[in-house]
Amino acid sequence: QTINVIYTTDVHGSIFPYDFTTGKELDNSLSHVCRFVESVRDTSDNVIVLDNGDFLQGTPASYYYNFVDTRSRHLEAQVYNYIGVDALTVGNHDIETGHDVYDRVRKDMNMPWLAANVIDTKSGDPYFQPYTIVERSGKRIAIIGLLTPNIPNWLSEHLWQGMAFEDMVESAAKWVKIVREKEKPDAIIGLFHSGYDYTYGGNLADTPKNENASVLVAERVDGFDAILIGHDHGLHNVTHKSPSGHDVVVLDAGTAARNVGLLSIGFGKDGRPTCSAKLVPLKGVGKSEKFDQYFAR
Repeated sequence: QTINVIYTTDVHGSIFPYDFTTGKELDNSLSHVCRFVESVRDTSDNVIVLDNGDFLQGTPASYYYNFVDTRSRHLEAQVYNYIGVDALTVGNHDIETGHDVYDRVRKDMNMPWLAANVIDTKSGDPYFQPYTIVERSGKRIAIIGLLTPNIPNWLSEHLWQGMAFEDMVESAAKWVKIVREKEKPDAIIGLFHSGYDYTYGGNLADTPKNENASVLVAERVDGFDAILIGHDHGLHNVTHKSPSGHDVVVLDAGTAARNVGLLSIGFGKDGRPTCSAKLVPLKGVGKSEKFDQYFAR
């Protein structure tokens, strides 16, 4: 059987197909994402839906529920719960909203927030959940989340107080080992809010706490079958080799719900996973009538 993983990244508050600045209709939004998810679920029960962070910031709707109406269930929590997102990794712009916002919204959402390399300085454990296991048709799919560790260079400490940020390669190596031994998954997916180009900003491959270390993880840490990335708003669908020569799909779905990434995981007779991936533009998919009707109330 094939397991289809649909993921978004860097949605930046693109909830509805409407530009609040220009007053014009848009052909990209979470309504479009919902329609695509509906279409895949119509043909298969083996669907996993993921988000890769930077969803809490970017439009007036996000701002309103972040800082004005702080008592209602956050609109984006309602949307992600409605779509049925299985897990998400936290983005730097989500942290930028501050503890009062993201700690509250996290409680409103029905899925785990992932970031294995974000450490609670009091306990020494991850502040968010390091990974999750999603089962489909008897197959255990592990999803390990990582966040770019460059946050202290961008954001005031009060926004991330009580947190420390580990190097992505070091954290990935640690958690792959833990997940393999403890969970014995059939496949491991990385869900990394971190970009593709590790040389960005003059960094080198061995720069500690590299901002965009996704490819470095693919090439230096054995165990991942695919890595879903973001943060840089780029579009990438490439394959890299792990240290043992295993193919690792690296997929980047851009920004603002203009595209989704579709990762298909198949399993051979030996049980080993094989991955193929594509980027799906949402321009021609159309909006979800059910979604629009539900949130019109």
